[in-house]
Formats: sequence, C-alpha cells, structure tokens
Amino acid sequence: MDQPGASPQLEDGYTRIADELVDALACTPMPASVSMLVWFVIRRTYGFRVKTARIYRSELAALWGLKERRVRQVIREALDRNLLVKEGWKLGIQKDFTLWKGYPNRQETMPVYSNRQETRPSQTGRKPCRQTGRKPCRSLETRERVLQRLTTKSLPPYPPLPRREREILSISNQHRLPAHRASC
Repeated sequence: MDQPGASPQLEDGYTRIADELVDALACTPMPASVSMLVWFVIRRTYGFRVKTARIYRSELAALWGLKERRVRQVIREALDRNLLVKEGWKLGIQKDFTLWKGYPNRQETMPVYSNRQETRPSQTGRKPCRQTGRKPCRSLETRERVLQRLTTKSLPPYPPLPRREREILSISNQHRLPAHRASC
C-alpha cells in the first residue's frame, strides 16, 4: 500500500557536494532568500556536474512567487556577500568560503561549551545580555541611555490603578516566564 508523502531515493538523482562546503553554509548567517538562491544554484550547478549555470530570474520568480525585481535584489545581495560568482550570464558557487562576507573566522568556528550559561562570542561584537548572559542585547547603548535619563529625572507619580486592574496585575505577576525565557 502506497503512503502519501515524499520518499527521496539516491537512485532518483543526487547532488554531489563537499561536506566542508555544506558545513560552511551551515555556519554562515544569511537571509532566507539568499540561502534559497544559494541552494538553487548548487542544485543547478553541482547537481548537473557543472561549475556555472544560466539562472533565469523569471524561473526563480515563478518558483518562489516573487517579482523579478526582488529576485534581482536577492541575486545582487548574494553576489555582494561573495557567496556566488558571476561568469557572463552564468552563476556559480564561490568555493573559497573564507571570502564569504559573514563567514566566521576559522579560530572562532563552533567552539565547544561545557554548559549553556557560558557566554558565547558574538559575531557582531556586541556585549551579551546582562540578565541571561547569553543572547546579545539588541540596543544595549540605547537602553543604558534611557536608564541614565530615567534615573537623573524625577518621574511624575502614577495615578492609582482601579481595583480590578490591580487584581489582574497581581495574577499576571504570579505567572511570569522563567528568567531564561524572558527577552532582553
């Protein structure tokens, strides 16, 4: 009895790609649209055992449901990040992943951590969050400025809350998220 769903088999075809390149793609942060383009180019090139292939914007636009203008922007972004190489009208993968913009340095690639509380080096150079010590705060400088401004100025007192709202707040404070789930 046939079951619905995918059943990929090597006999139906496969794409031969070096493990080192797949590892580099997994370690390099990039937008989803650029990642989709890179994998499409890999399929069109390495899948057919060629180094470069003609990639049509209209084909990608129809496949992804985007306008050709947006596809052109995605291609330009991938080229700017040095993920792809362009030879005339053809595109291919930049095999030297150390040239990719956003690829982490070899010394900093996937360090081993003994526990989850240890802080990890940030790729953007931002400090880790003070509360959790893990995820970098998005706007630490702005937050510090706001706190400084609030501590130097005296705030007007809040009007007392009605009884019903005080009850709601006391119930919601009892069901707070754990500290590791709270955002910076």
